[in-house]
Amino acid sequence: MDVSKEENLDGTRLIEQIVILTGLPMTCVQKEISSILNQNGLNPHQLTLDEFRSAMLAYLETFQPDSIPLSKKN
Repeated sequence: MDVSKEENLDGTRLIEQIVILTGLPMTCVQKEISSILNQNGLNPHQLTLDEFRSAMLAYLETFQPDSIPLSKKN
């Protein structure tokens, strides 16, 4: 399933689909996503795909803070 083509995914359904698509243990992924959203001040019930992408980008940048930010790479 390509979640980027789903037009009727509310925040909760979007998160559910992302969790399923990871193929990882659901409880662990849900906790991590919840933490990431909280750190970015995002409401999981009103989450958009673009907001999720931005939150994930910020999350990934925390793993290599001294490198070039992922959002600035071409």
